[in-house]
Amino acid sequence: MENKIWYERKQPLKLRVWDGHSFEHDCSFIMGKEGIEVIGPDGNPQKDAKIQIWTGCLDREGHEIFEGDYLMLTDEGHWIGAVVFSGGSFSCLDENGYFSSDFEWENELVVGNVFTGLDEALIALERERCQQKNK
Repeated sequence: MENKIWYERKQPLKLRVWDGHSFEHDCSFIMGKEGIEVIGPDGNPQKDAKIQIWTGCLDREGHEIFEGDYLMLTDEGHWIGAVVFSGGSFSCLDENGYFSSDFEWENELVVGNVFTGLDEALIALERERCQQKNK
């Protein structure tokens, strides 16, 4: 699937919330004077919650790809970038400020997220898999 503007994907809006310790999917949202307030499943406000949007895509292992996930782009030499939503579309941005928006979501691999970091073991396995494939 090419990188399309989110609403063209015709997928339901799906959000996840980072509460500082783990991801939560069963939250409520209230629009207040100071913006969106997140209410946790226990009914209490989540003060430092970070809301992330689902891209509408799955990686090659079938994992949902959310804003804030790290993707390993195999077509770009195992380049890794964080998924960001900007200007009406999703792209990946690396730690040096370089971005990519021209990739096939279903061919890529989620290798962590901005809150828990990179899964170095998974990255090493993927690099080894590709080396074996290229022999």
